[in-house]
Parts: sequence; C-alpha cells; structure tokens
Amino acid sequence: MVVASIPANAGSVLATCYESVRNLQALLWQWSAVCARLEKRLIGVCETVQCMAGERSMDMQTLVYKVAVERIAQAIRLREF
Repeated sequence: MVVASIPANAGSVLATCYESVRNLQALLWQWSAVCARLEKRLIGVCETVQCMAGERSMDMQTLVYKVAVERIAQAIRLREF
C-alpha cells in the first residue's frame, strides 16, 4: 500500500503532540501505549480516505488533503474561533 505524504508525516506530528501532552500533564506513557494511539489515529485516517476513494474520482493525495481541511474546519467550528 502506498501511503500519501500527509498521513505519513502525520505520524511524527502526532508523536510530538502526544509527547507534549505527556510532559505537560507529567504522565508516564509506555512506548507501546504511544504506538497504539498512533496506530489507531493513522489507521482511521487511511480507512476514511480509502472509503472516500471508492466514492470519488480523486487521487489519494487530494483526498487526504480534503480530509485534513475538513477536520481543521470542524475543529475551528467547535472552538468557535
């Protein structure tokens, strides 16, 4: 399976976010817990994009970008910026 660059890079971004949360809250996470969190998030993104790929005639990179923008827009709406 070829993974688009956005979710591939998202792994390192998520790991950095998890590390920041862990440090701010003075938590001790096992490496396996971090990997499980990353796997859950990234598999979810890949599954979402694969479902969309069956419905739309766009390349994977465009679909991943579309999902990312939609999620950012949703987060902005929820935070009422």
